This record gives sequence, C-alpha cells and structure tokens, in this order.
Amino acid sequence: MPTMEASLKNANRQPTRQLRLKRKIVGKEGGRVEQVKWGKDNQLLTLTSGASSLTSLLVWDAPSGIRTHLVIPVYSWLLASAIEQKEGTHVACGGLENICSVYKLESNQEHIEASVAELKQHDGYISDIKFFNGKDRILTASGDSECILWDVGTQTATEVFSGHDGDVTSISLSPTDPNVFVSGGVDNTVRVWDVRTRKSTDSFTADHEVNHVSYFPDGNAFVAALGNSECKLYDQRAHSLFRTFTSPLGNTSECKMAQFSNSGRLMFACYDDETCFAYDVAMGDQAPQRLDSDKCRAKCLDVHPQGYALAIGDAGSGKDTSVKIFWP
Repeated sequence: MPTMEASLKNANRQPTRQLRLKRKIVGKEGGRVEQVKWGKDNQLLTLTSGASSLTSLLVWDAPSGIRTHLVIPVYSWLLASAIEQKEGTHVACGGLENICSVYKLESNQEHIEASVAELKQHDGYISDIKFFNGKDRILTASGDSECILWDVGTQTATEVFSGHDGDVTSISLSPTDPNVFVSGGVDNTVRVWDVRTRKSTDSFTADHEVNHVSYFPDGNAFVAALGNSECKLYDQRAHSLFRTFTSPLGNTSECKMAQFSNSGRLMFACYDDETCFAYDVAMGDQAPQRLDSDKCRAKCLDVHPQGYALAIGDAGSGKDTSVKIFWP
C-alpha cells in the first residue's frame, strides 16, 4: 500500500528555497488581522477586528495592495470567514451569533452592507467556513459539535454531520475528492467525512484539542495543529501518525494553524505567541525557517491556491491593517 513516503517522493524533487518578504499590504482602517484568505487569482480577504466588537471584511488586490471591497457585516463578534475561489464573487462570515452570512462582491460597489443569504440552524458559534466547490454551497463548522452543508440559494441545510463530542474548530476540503472533508475538534479527534453517506468514514485521535486541520496536497494525509505547540501529520492510507512537528522555541504556545505548500514539501505553522515557521516535511529533523520577526508578528496565514505565495496576517500594534506576502 502506498504510504506517506510515496507522497513525499515528488516533494523531495522540489528544491527548498528561503521565503522572502515581497509585499506589505497596509490599510488605514485600523484593527488586527484575525484571518487572511486567498481568493481567485490575486484576491486577498482579511477579517479585521477593531475596537469593541467592530469587525469588517476587506478584499484586496494583492499585487497592487489596493483595497477593492469593504464589507460591513450584519453581525458583530466574527470568528470565521471565507472567499469563493472559482469566481471570486462571494465572501462569507460568521461568529458568536451562530449565523453564517454571505455577501456578493459587486464590481461597481466598493462598500457592501446587505447580505444575499443568512444561514441559520447552528446552535453554537460558527468556527469555520468553506465554500463547497463553488459559490452555491457552503460548509460550516460550529461550537454545537456539528458541521452543516448549505444550499446558499435556498438558505437551507442540506446535510448535517454529527459525531464530535465537543466544539468543531476547523474543517478542510479534500483537494482530490469533491465529496470528502475532514474536521477537527476540542474532543481531541479528527474525523473524515463523505457527504454522499453523511457519515464519518474514519477518525484519528490526537493528544490535545485540535485547533486547525489542513489536507496534504495529494489528499492522502492531513495535518492537525494542536493546543500544545505540536503539528501532527497523519497518513490516511496507513491510518497512522507519520510525523510530529514541534516549535523549535521549546515553549508550550498553542499551534493555531498549519498549511502545506503546493508541492507538500513545506508546512507553514502559526503559533499563539505570534511566531511562524516553515518546516521541511521531507526532512523532518531539519531546523525550520522562521518567518516572523520584530517587523512581522504572525497572527494567521494562508497559502495561495496555486502555491506561489504565502500571506501572513500581522498582529502588529492594531493601528493598521497589515498583511505580509512572501514569495520563494
């Protein structure tokens, strides 16, 4: 049976290069960048928190650093956001109001306040959102221990996925199978789901609460970012843990999120102490490259869907909206 070593053969052929800061996007709206998400081509979405409960969604043209849209959400206290990547015309957000709101990005309208859909059925906060293979369906994760697949047009839930014993914190769509996704939760588990059966087809147990999950590019493995500074890489085919990555600083700061480069050779991890590292997955014992600095305190990250750029939300001082973009 092919294993993780087989998946890394192609990644081993990819030379590793130091990532360098190539662009800084700064907005004067103020607030901290809580999430950053790549959209179609070079669209970049930021979820920004300001004073009190004030939150906003900003859409940028990354190469020029020009803001194209400002979305003022209906609800405050947002925790999750998403941007549709095929057409780049819709964004979504949700949080403590237990509702996922969807907005359309009009080409002739910079400021947007009216939503086109309000998805209401969760009995807990919205922790994560993914557009499901286009703009017409959305997958949400919630503190009510469930994931829901929605029809955006009818604003109704089409499938409900139950199985976690606590808050679901993160979801990741398979890059190779449009019917499969994984979810992680505070019950220390990661579950694999198939929307055709509405059931969990597999589960993996971690040592700590799962903050974030992300698929390996070939869809045969995933990484779980844990609440103890570890990232665990699991091989689905062997149903086993392949490798554990730990912050080289030797502290106990939580790993907030982790994602892979397009080849799978690199894994980027962001920690609660605002540090960020790039790990060589093929060379597990190699010291990682540190990407944060006194000029970039990492709050969140996202890898471009085509793999040629990494965006890091800068915690900064809260005076400006700041995103750092790295290229090899």
